[in-house]
Amino acid sequence: MKQRRPSKSNKKGAIELGMNTIIIVVIGITLLSLALVWIRNMMGESGIGGLTQGAFGQAETAISDIYKGTSEELTLSPETMNVKQGSTGKATMAFANLEQSDVSGVNFKITSAADSGQKVKCVFASNLKDTIGPYEVPSGKQKELDVLIQVATDSKLGTAVCTVTAPGTVDAEKTVLITIGA
Repeated sequence: MKQRRPSKSNKKGAIELGMNTIIIVVIGITLLSLALVWIRNMMGESGIGGLTQGAFGQAETAISDIYKGTSEELTLSPETMNVKQGSTGKATMAFANLEQSDVSGVNFKITSAADSGQKVKCVFASNLKDTIGPYEVPSGKQKELDVLIQVATDSKLGTAVCTVTAPGTVDAEKTVLITIGA
């Protein structure tokens, strides 16, 4: 028996089928890569992920506004925040007088702690300094002050902390954890 040899046209068809398959696979991988990059950007800090973190920060602030920290003498809200390089964040400090009598001569101090290369400055919004006071706080009332968290444009990424105290009044200190992002 004689074996049949494939004709040249069959070989040509086989080669064309292979080239078409390779082109389709390359186009498919390219589209898949573009789709994955798009999804990553949508879920990242600039997309849905950033919106989610912002929403949780606002919710935490709203909840603390409702309860006003009445069970604690010193509160700082929110307790965590994200601040981009070259931007300023805002937190609210509240001192509640839970004593039976008025308290006078209340001073507040804020300190910044950051890793090497991170340039973070925490100040009170009303005087742009790290100390403020003295204040008189009547019994059952509270004093609220805004705190500004300023991150320099050339600050390194990472985490920093601002701590608020009321020296000589209460032993409590409250901190806000700042995540520095690009």
